[in-house]
Amino acid sequence: MKQLLRDVVRLRSAAGFNAVMENALWDRLSVEVRVEVDRRVAAERNVEAIALMCERAELPRPGLHECVGVLDQRFTVIRERSVSPG
Repeated sequence: MKQLLRDVVRLRSAAGFNAVMENALWDRLSVEVRVEVDRRVAAERNVEAIALMCERAELPRPGLHECVGVLDQRFTVIRERSVSPG
């Protein structure tokens, strides 16, 4: 658990992962799952990211369309953070 918390802090500070995002599905995911989704998105493992959201979201379970929407939003956030100075 301590390692997971260190990963969360490192990812948030270093790459801007888990930036504030208004999305009902994103809100239903735990911090741990959000970190894992962002890792998969950053690694371009989109199918794995979608599967993780489907499996681990609080009820009601999301559909494919909703997961793809979050995937698109997270990709944009991660891309913007990686190209912005500072």
